Amino acid sequence: MKKNYLLIIAIISVLNFSCTKYVDTPLPGDQLVSELVFTDDKTATAAVTGVYANMNAFNYQFANVLISYLSAMQADDLQYAAAFANYDVFRNNTLLPSSQYVNAYWSSLYSYIYQANSCIDGLTAATGLSPSVKNHLLGEAYFQRAFFYFYLVNMYGDVPLITTTNYAENNLKHRDPQQEVYAKIISDLTEAKSLMSDEYPSTTKFRPNKAAATALLA
Repeated sequence: MKKNYLLIIAIISVLNFSCTKYVDTPLPGDQLVSELVFTDDKTATAAVTGVYANMNAFNYQFANVLISYLSAMQADDLQYAAAFANYDVFRNNTLLPSSQYVNAYWSSLYSYIYQANSCIDGLTAATGLSPSVKNHLLGEAYFQRAFFYFYLVNMYGDVPLITTTNYAENNLKHRDPQQEVYAKIISDLTEAKSLMSDEYPSTTKFRPNKAAATALLA
């Protein structure tokens, strides 16, 4: 009996130690706490521009496939010669919720919207950034959110309008009317236009500026 008590005590001690070590384990060295990201111009810029890399990720390649090929085929602007079921549903307008690229289109856009919302929250609260950098990055994040909702509402009609990173709140959201989504797109683009400069923020010219916001707003 005494041995059993000792064994139980030993197990409890190990469990307590393991839980403590698990909870107290710091983040990996290559990960930044969100509060730290928006205290420096470079890391804040990396957070906002990181969405473009995600858009061109290997799986589905949103920038190359989902918004270019598939949207164009749905509008008869592009013909796909070979037979491919995942493309055919767009070409023939026979979309179903179970279609592979339909799910990818939806989930990708909401993933990017979450990133844009996170950047908007972080940049709005930031106090240590250069004013010009902060303004352009904030405008860029508003532009991103409007851009993604523009494709969402055109593809699906009524969609949940998510403007926060609060998971508990977002899980309760239902579809919002198209008119509300378009109103938010216009509001975001107007805000982006007021914050961004006429100049491109990088020499590669892949990031939006005031002219891009004006064009999409039109």
